[in-house]
Amino acid sequence: MGHDDVLGVFPGDCSFGSVMCPPGSMLVDVLDRMTEAGVLLKNKDAQYRWNPDQLDT
Repeated sequence: MGHDDVLGVFPGDCSFGSVMCPPGSMLVDVLDRMTEAGVLLKNKDAQYRWNPDQLDT
């Protein structure tokens, strides 16, 4: 199976964060909100990772 044959939810020409792909924009929005809440950390290259510090809940 080649990369053109991969099954998935998003069309092949869809890139995350683009206006042409609402699910990608939604994902970036959720990740940014998780960053604001302190659950995730985001670097200058827009890469996300879990925040290793415990949240005070």
